[in-house]
Amino acid sequence: MAGLTARFVETVQPPEKGRKDHWDDDPKGLSLRVWRDSKDRTRKVWNFVYRSSGKWCRHRIGDYSKSLGLKDARKEANRLKREVSLGGDPAAERQQARQQAEVATVDVCTVRKVAAEFIETYAKKHQRSWDQTERVLKQHVLPAIGDRPIAEIRKREVVIALNGIARKHPILANRALAHTRKLFNWAVAQDIIEASPVAGIEAPSPEESRERVLTDSEIRDFWRATFLMGYPFGPMFRTLLLTGQRRSEVSGMQRPEWDDGETPTLWTIPGARTKNKLAHEVPLAPLAQAELAALPSFADVDSAFTSGYAGDRPVSGFGKAKERLDKFCRASEWSEDWIVHDLRRTFRTRLSECGVDPHIAERCVNHIDGGVRRVYDRHAYREEKRRAFEAWETRLREILAAAEKAIPAPSNVVRLAR
Repeated sequence: MAGLTARFVETVQPPEKGRKDHWDDDPKGLSLRVWRDSKDRTRKVWNFVYRSSGKWCRHRIGDYSKSLGLKDARKEANRLKREVSLGGDPAAERQQARQQAEVATVDVCTVRKVAAEFIETYAKKHQRSWDQTERVLKQHVLPAIGDRPIAEIRKREVVIALNGIARKHPILANRALAHTRKLFNWAVAQDIIEASPVAGIEAPSPEESRERVLTDSEIRDFWRATFLMGYPFGPMFRTLLLTGQRRSEVSGMQRPEWDDGETPTLWTIPGARTKNKLAHEVPLAPLAQAELAALPSFADVDSAFTSGYAGDRPVSGFGKAKERLDKFCRASEWSEDWIVHDLRRTFRTRLSECGVDPHIAERCVNHIDGGVRRVYDRHAYREEKRRAFEAWETRLREILAAAEKAIPAPSNVVRLAR
């Protein structure tokens, strides 16, 4: 061949087996190596081959692309040819530079390394849902920037990573931004970096506040479906609707949190498990009392909702449980358009329908007044909240009684010795 052409470089196909070098004649030593990789993708790489100290050496210029075509490859090959004529050895120099870079980066704080420290020393101690933070960072953020030195990360890199997530998962990209912002802000506070590259980045995807509230017929379908699921998710979902508390607060219920006796009447969520870090009292109306009284207990296990053969693991797998619940729901036209948090919104909305004072209704879901009122009003409102929960259960019984079948009662479960 007299030499390579741009058309040939663009269209040349790899051999059926192995690799093949296609040589240029100006400059001598420039070649295009073509092969098919293990994933059956065509690879084309520019190389410059030369002699140094009596040995043939190959220096990789780079992958063929629109930004590194024949013209640019020839230009770089000519530069390398001049370097070799002056006694240089490009391949050896690159190898030396690589080794020096590896040594220099041994102690560099990469984003991945800082993220691991952030999870262990901060998130696990101060965030109720630290596992979600860890999962989002590991699965969606670190693959893009995890191996880069954290001090070298620029805003544009973070934006590109978030936009990549947003193309498939718009709302998840917003959550990823929130978790990444916490990570970099923590790094600033620890004097690992001087400024956060996340500062000023806006959420990549627009969000609208949800307004979903379950209708009477949907509540009936939901209630029936939970009894088809069984323990632990059936009673857990019913408790969510009965109490209106957050999913993490209900799924993490501990037996010492409610009062002693065969029929518990008050559930106290410790501040360590609430969003506002304040202890929260939840008066239990009859249906909620029956749900908790019917839960199985396992020896030396305090968790109310557990998994595993011996009930020795915290309940998990909420997404799959929600999918099962959807399948059990009779009205499939609504089951795909709701999320678990809608149960909490339904509870709060129904309190208003029952005529509960908004001030009391907000306290039932642990939304506390701020400002001066919070400072001076230290009343617990326990009886007022109890009447609110009882009013909701009365309304819930009316909704369920309108169904063709009576309300299923929590099944009697043999309580195992603790």
